[in-house]
Amino acid sequence: MTYDINANVDKFATAVGNGATMGKLFREAVDYVIASRDTTVILRMMQRAVKRGDKGAANLVRSTFGSVFVGAKFTSKAGNIVGIKIKDAELSNWAVDTLHMLTDDKASMRGKKWKDAFKTEKETPAFDLQAFVARAMKAHPEVSKTAFAAAFQAA
Repeated sequence: MTYDINANVDKFATAVGNGATMGKLFREAVDYVIASRDTTVILRMMQRAVKRGDKGAANLVRSTFGSVFVGAKFTSKAGNIVGIKIKDAELSNWAVDTLHMLTDDKASMRGKKWKDAFKTEKETPAFDLQAFVARAMKAHPEVSKTAFAAAFQAA
């Protein structure tokens, strides 16, 4: 049996109200991408979701796919995504297993369980004191440098 990209995208677009069905169709699309390295189906899912006025679904597809293919590059033109490159991306076996586990449990793609499963921890950049002082001085030119220095010494 061959995989029909257009049929899958059509089913996904009509299933945006049913998170479990969305997840199942997304899983099939990811399995196809893993086997064929063709990201057309994911791109079209995102584009159809945006066309239907559901940017949340498009963002969910993008973030989940980004968890499966770590380092995938999404190219956009005029604010619309027009391509996905996975040439240098690394396939996350953990994310694939998680995707399969969630869809086997019939978890909603829009649900908290799904979002929590693919949530990534963002690194907090180190605090740059000099940059902070420069921004504060620029934002408040009426305050003298001496007053800033005294405030930082007191803290």
